[in-house]
Amino acid sequence: MLRRAVLGFTALAIGGAVLIGIEIVIALRREYLPTEPALKLDDTFGDPGDEAVTLVVMGDSTAAGLGAGEPAHSYPQVLARRLASDGYRVDLRVFGLSGARVKDVLDEQLPQALEIDPDYVFIGIGANDVTHLTSLGQLRSDMERVLSTLDELTEAETVIAGAPDMRAPAFYEPLR
Repeated sequence: MLRRAVLGFTALAIGGAVLIGIEIVIALRREYLPTEPALKLDDTFGDPGDEAVTLVVMGDSTAAGLGAGEPAHSYPQVLARRLASDGYRVDLRVFGLSGARVKDVLDEQLPQALEIDPDYVFIGIGANDVTHLTSLGQLRSDMERVLSTLDELTEAETVIAGAPDMRAPAFYEPLR
């Protein structure tokens, strides 16, 4: 009886691992929204006489406006308009790139942001790290380096949005 239980548990574990592996392959190979041509999101918002601030948005496809349809519906421009409504002239600079992971923010987007010395930084990243199985240790280390660099080299206020709800229909159970 113990042997049957062990064999049953082993078969269940192997079957579950195979199922998750298949779902990962499907998620990596599925057709996603086209990423080209990229939306032009950089712009200036608010009254020219208001206090000028620079808002930098870094991250993945959502930061790049993928799925927004037009720049005005992208979350970087929505954030910039809301900041402008508080009495600021906002210079929006978006470095988000479809497919980016936290390592890409660290290696590619952060240096661009540092060149313009932002007042506010919004980072929306994480979904691609989930689908590419980036280890939590690597993710934590890279994000800590992004944040410590921003803290050391700028006076920017920083906001981070983590990975989105991965229960989206694009992923099957149990990968969700």
